Amino acid sequence: MTRIQIALKDGGLAAKLRAVLLSTCSKRVECVDEPDVSDRGVIVVDASWLKAAAIPEPERVVAVAGLDPRERAWAWDRGVRTVVGGEEPFGTLVLAVMAADLRVRHYFERFGKHRAQIAAH
Repeated sequence: MTRIQIALKDGGLAAKLRAVLLSTCSKRVECVDEPDVSDRGVIVVDASWLKAAAIPEPERVVAVAGLDPRERAWAWDRGVRTVVGGEEPFGTLVLAVMAADLRVRHYFERFGKHRAQIAAH
């Protein structure tokens, strides 16, 4: 079973997101200090984390950006499809994570492996 990893600096937001996701989906949802990118599930991170991170499958990432437009640019430049502004309603973040989870699950069910595993062959 895949898991959803939440690695946000805002501990209150991370805990609130975890609680909502636990009540709405049947996955492990964990708050972590540093996400394990080798896990095939969704990763929720601050957009600033993307500057130094190696992301093998950016479609699995949901980036939370602040008001600085450079944070959104870092995410988009790295190929991240889902970038949620910190000023947006909380429900938008929840839906973004759920959509990313569906996208990852659909891809895995369709191809039976991760995009990175397909590219390696």
